[in-house]
Amino acid sequence: MLRLFLVPFLLSLLALPADARCRGTDYRDHLSPAQRQQFDRAVARIPFSEGNHWIATKGNRRLHIIGTMHSGDSRMAPIVRRLRPIIANADALLMEVATYKAEEAFKDFETFQKYMMLPKGQTLSRMMSASDWAELSRRLQVHGLEPGALNRLQPWFAADLLDQVSCVSYVPRATSKGLDDRIETVARRNRVPIGSLETVGQSFDAMLAMPKRDHVRIMELELDRQRSGRNTYNELDDAYFEEAIGDILVMSRWSLYTDFDAPRAELDRLHNNLISAMLTRRNRNWIPVLLRTKGQTIVVAVGAAHLPGKQGILNLLKGRGYKLERAPF
Repeated sequence: MLRLFLVPFLLSLLALPADARCRGTDYRDHLSPAQRQQFDRAVARIPFSEGNHWIATKGNRRLHIIGTMHSGDSRMAPIVRRLRPIIANADALLMEVATYKAEEAFKDFETFQKYMMLPKGQTLSRMMSASDWAELSRRLQVHGLEPGALNRLQPWFAADLLDQVSCVSYVPRATSKGLDDRIETVARRNRVPIGSLETVGQSFDAMLAMPKRDHVRIMELELDRQRSGRNTYNELDDAYFEEAIGDILVMSRWSLYTDFDAPRAELDRLHNNLISAMLTRRNRNWIPVLLRTKGQTIVVAVGAAHLPGKQGILNLLKGRGYKLERAPF
């Protein structure tokens, strides 16, 4: 049963970031004038805080770096139309993980066992209090997952599933294609070679890089938030289409202080560990892959959060001697 449950779910896990799965409140709408000034100063300190499309050039090599949103939105249609000529005429497209690579990996149940299931002898229920375990089991029934199967899941996977039911109105359904999927479709139709910046295993290794206790703690905080009925400030879509990616990074941290009842130092630690695992390490690992990809014009389509920051892709390319220029999106 566990295998049947996991198969249709894994591709969506690679595709959908937690913050985009359900609509909440835009954190920026609830800032006082003084807080807004502080917020803007925090954003201003982030290198390349604006822009979803940048061109990096060095010699005769030209890289189109496109920040994507993995979940679907009707506002993406005109964006794809504007980007289509660039994609169609590229020498190669680089994705985080090309869809065909993900599909190949998921045919092997050993992949499920290695990355989604706990090692033999470990159970999720032993890592949580009895009350939190009972509440988690109840809430995840919406996925059709029985407690026995849930008990075998890696904490990061269970936390991801819990995030999906953080909206009271959540109903499992197919989501429309995100921008990266649409870009990949354009490339495939125009016979542009498609490559991956990492393997499926490396994607999931990023999840496993965080200690299990941190993923369990995130679940405990989310269960407490859901029980208390506190609002969640997780509406980031508008900021994405405003190309205000620095706003998203700051909101992701600041909203934790409102959403969760825990010391700020603990929330900062969890957030920093997550950023290190999911963004910083992966960005550094991607740069050599990107640089050795053959071709003069390369399109790179990755989640928008990977672009800005001192350890973002754009700043890392700048450090390699590339000239960066913001382009229309």
